[in-house]
Order: sequence, then structure tokens, then C-alpha cells
Amino acid sequence: QLFLMPPALQDWLPLDDLAFFLLDAVDQFDLAPFHAAYRADGVGQAAFQPHMMVALLLYAYCLGVRSSRQIERLCQRDVAFRVVAGNLRPDHATIARFRQRHEAAFTDLFTAGGRHIGSLGLLSWSLVAPQPADWVTLIARSAAVSVVLVAVFNLAAVRRARTACE
Repeated sequence: QLFLMPPALQDWLPLDDLAFFLLDAVDQFDLAPFHAAYRADGVGQAAFQPHMMVALLLYAYCLGVRSSRQIERLCQRDVAFRVVAGNLRPDHATIARFRQRHEAAFTDLFTAGGRHIGSLGLLSWSLVAPQPADWVTLIARSAAVSVVLVAVFNLAAVRRARTACE
């Protein structure tokens, strides 16, 4: 036996990993539109937490992964994806349905997030797309913009770390 207790997946990632930043960022988001789509009466099978699903999809988008089948595979094999997913393994159909069901909420989330990042002076809309709505479309479909989004999140993390040190 190699371990007395099961290892914590969080210990296998560096503290400055993008996964931790995204989990912290999603904690700050207003996820009410995602929660509103679910029944509160306890009928039906329990759904995955919207917090986890949003973080999982954002993390995948940041890495340029848009295929729900690939995200499902990564939730089984990749430590960072397992950390983001809370060691749960949503199947590809669940991921695809969540993305489709909450398309409008994701659009609002990306737009609000982009505006917030822009208000911090970390992003100019003209660098990404002419209109915020175009930015949302680009993020969903363009690997190049996924790289820009990673850079923006990393810049935000650096700024947050500098502010904490001051």
C-alpha cells in the first residue's frame, strides 16, 4: 500500500495552476440563471452542480477543448480536469446538454466577465472583437481566442496577486 489515506488531487497541482484560479473565479460569478433551470422539489435525478459544470466548461474552453467527448475523457485521465470537476465524471451527453440548455446564461456570463475584465484595464474589446456578443461567439468557436482568454485570466491572477502583496 503506497498511501495510508487517499491522496488529495489538489496536492498534485501547483498552487498557481489555472484550474484553481478558475474555481476561485466561478465562486464570484452570479450563477442564479444556471440554478433557475432546475427543479427544487426533489423530483427527478440529481443534477451535477452548476458551479462545477460552469467551471469545467470554462476550463476546457481556456485550454481550447470544446468536444464534450474529449472533456469526458479528460475528466477521467487529467488531474487538473478532475480537480475542476471535483473528481466527478459527467458523461459527454450531460456536458453537451448543459452547454445547450444554458447557452443564454453562458452568453451573459462571458459578456459580464469580459466587461469586468475590461473595467480592470486588462482587456480592450477592440482587441478581441468589435462587439461583446461577437466575443462570446469567438470564444465558443476559436482556439485563438481561447488562448487570449487564458492570457486574460492569467493577467487577472497576476494583478490579484500583486494587489494582495501590497
